[in-house]
Amino acid sequence: MENKNNNNCQYCGQHFQGEQAGQNYCSPFCKETMQNEKLLRDIFAQNGQDQEQKREVPTGLGRIAGAIASEHFLKALNRLKRIEDFWTFCHATFWFDRNFCEEEQNHYRRLIGTYFDNQQDADSVFTELVERACALKLYFNRNRDTKIPSPSEWLNGNRYCNLRCSKMWHHDFLHKLSPNAASILAVKWLAKSYQRFAQSSNLLEVALFRQTLISNKQPELLQIYLNAVFHFQFVQF
Repeated sequence: MENKNNNNCQYCGQHFQGEQAGQNYCSPFCKETMQNEKLLRDIFAQNGQDQEQKREVPTGLGRIAGAIASEHFLKALNRLKRIEDFWTFCHATFWFDRNFCEEEQNHYRRLIGTYFDNQQDADSVFTELVERACALKLYFNRNRDTKIPSPSEWLNGNRYCNLRCSKMWHHDFLHKLSPNAASILAVKWLAKSYQRFAQSSNLLEVALFRQTLISNKQPELLQIYLNAVFHFQFVQF
């Protein structure tokens, strides 16, 4: 008989069944997020203790330790931001007419987080995921009989039209849309522009890239881009 223990995740509070007694987190995403937040608290606490007790630490060693801790935290923070930014993009692109409660959105963020696991460069992962999401949106536009799955299924399922499987075919699909590679380039530009906008919220970025898409006759990508920007700026909070 299968023996599972009931637990509450120490980060998000979600109730889950763990294989072992004392399992504290419902997912690797929650565990890593909690550890990163603890790391930040420890850094500030240690800095306060150092100033209060005026401990003498070798300058070179102290700088190296501080740099390593800061770099680790900044990478973790950037990873979390990119997960949130990609969920915002997906919500605007595929389910703009639906609202999701915070518990549902946390579940989708955890699913997105699996794409970032064991990856050093969160920005590169993010831009590739946006490219794949754009290809899938264009695919759905051309296959109206194909129903857009729920977020859970789309993020984690194994059907052809889901995000995980798109890695194998999205470049070929875009090339078929535009044999001169215009669509591939435009999608790459879109991913980079959305990344910059999500980082800075600079509306000049939006105005310039809008003109780029218009000049290159990419109305579908223009609609995807503007929907995502609008959702990021005015809906997602």
